[in-house]
Amino acid sequence: MVVDNLRASFEATWHLIELGHQHIAIIAGPEATLTGRERLEGFRQALQEAHLPLSEVYIRPGGFSMEGAHRQASEVFHLSNQPTAILVCNNRMTLGLMRALRDLGPKCPQEVSVVGFDDFDWSDLFSPRLTTVVQPSYEMGKRAPEMLLQVIQAPDQHFESGERNRLVLKAELRVRELTAPPASLSGSPR
Repeated sequence: MVVDNLRASFEATWHLIELGHQHIAIIAGPEATLTGRERLEGFRQALQEAHLPLSEVYIRPGGFSMEGAHRQASEVFHLSNQPTAILVCNNRMTLGLMRALRDLGPKCPQEVSVVGFDDFDWSDLFSPRLTTVVQPSYEMGKRAPEMLLQVIQAPDQHFESGERNRLVLKAELRVRELTAPPASLSGSPR
């Protein structure tokens, strides 16, 4: 059982594109992981479909860690052409990004929009509230024992079929307050 990470990342990036962002960065997970690769690929596909350039300087490896994201965000906000939006690929990296924003001063969403991955119970403590990709945790928890029971009851059938029994679940983008059109479109100074 997996989440459709590629589609979720595509939809999150597309949301930013629809708001008018053209300079979008990603703080990505390790490409050595399937999750990291798929989320980065969804980001790339959205930019390609929108005919926006993919600036390699906006692809920042955060290593799924708070420290890695803080370091990468600090670097990206020292670029001469700063992004107007950032997609962060897990909740620990979102915390690192938010800490970097606090340290460096860009205001959300007036100067930079943020979309995180993985909703967490205390995300409501962010003000403004975080726009995030929500994984179907309840559904995953409900389906996992059912799938395990099927494997236990008929192990030979499941090992032979392999990919056929793979369940792909859809994530949901929850648009809240940390995304807005870029300042250049809203008339606000940047």
